[in-house]
Amino acid sequence: MTRAGAEQALSAARRFRLSGEPLEAAPLGRGIINDTFAVRLADGRRAVLQRVNTAVFRDPRAVMANIARVCAHVGRSGARVRVPIPVPSRAGEPFWDGGAEGFWRAAALEEGALSLETVDGPALGRETGRGFGAFAAALLDLGPPRLAETIPGFHDTRARLDDLEEAVRGEALGRSSEAGAELAFIRGARPSALRLAEAFAEGRIPERTVHNDTKAGNLLFDARTREAACVVDLDTVMPGLLAHDFGDMVRAAASGASEDEPDLSRVALRSEVCAALAEGFVGALAGALEERERDSLALGPAAIALELGSRFLADYLRGDAYFKTRRPRQNLDRCRVQLRLAELLFREEEPLASRIREYSRR
Repeated sequence: MTRAGAEQALSAARRFRLSGEPLEAAPLGRGIINDTFAVRLADGRRAVLQRVNTAVFRDPRAVMANIARVCAHVGRSGARVRVPIPVPSRAGEPFWDGGAEGFWRAAALEEGALSLETVDGPALGRETGRGFGAFAAALLDLGPPRLAETIPGFHDTRARLDDLEEAVRGEALGRSSEAGAELAFIRGARPSALRLAEAFAEGRIPERTVHNDTKAGNLLFDARTREAACVVDLDTVMPGLLAHDFGDMVRAAASGASEDEPDLSRVALRSEVCAALAEGFVGALAGALEERERDSLALGPAAIALELGSRFLADYLRGDAYFKTRRPRQNLDRCRVQLRLAELLFREEEPLASRIREYSRR
């Protein structure tokens, strides 16, 4: 991040009703969509400031309307996890729209919270599952109106796979020749990956309000107890399936390898972590799941891994326009990691389903 970028963030921070005068802004985290900064304030506190990527979230006001409503509902629910409450701008809105300077939002920084990019074992896996499960449970009774779809078709697996084929047909950079094996795998796995979408289309599982991006990095933990404390990055909270949240959570934590690991021999499945994630997630939802919805959860991990792999590959073929990259072929490496995970998670499906049934009977 350039000095100019930090100065722009500091200027944006002054547009919000923070607890003290903003003194310094520095990049925070490793997000690949929005730009995130930690802002040091004159009163000794810190705030989180984000510039929303409006190329991805094309209606950022709808995003913030969703977030405001979800935060209010979770706050009233008595859930065992918190959410970051937006700090109002000086104009009284939960954002500042600076036009050419960007669309910004702010929240208090969770002091004493621990952000972890990977799940290091079953204990943290169980707590990660409990945190995201508690968040999902708090939103089960969110009434109408339906939240806006901040990214329409975000977990529409069929549309994502079709989009990859469109990227192949329109490919002009000569990159598809590098991805023959990956394309063959995705095409062969397509019927299996679509079972979850078909179950929803046939009315066998319900639509819920879900997070849609349940990697460990979107959950803050108490630094002392390592208990799940706060669910963050609520941009994609919108209508979806519980199996999407469960699947993305397992997919993100299943291996422990980096999402762009070039050595696929290091991408191995940690079955004990997958089981712990399931235990925490299902336990937090208690008896709220009907049998068919419960059984759909195990379809999520492989489907989401294949879907995300196809997204990384489509972006690579189009010249890396969506996901931020720091080196050549990074999106291709990301694709390959996800497809290896999909392969492993398809094999893990029945053992995981058996575990979920066991945990739901407790």
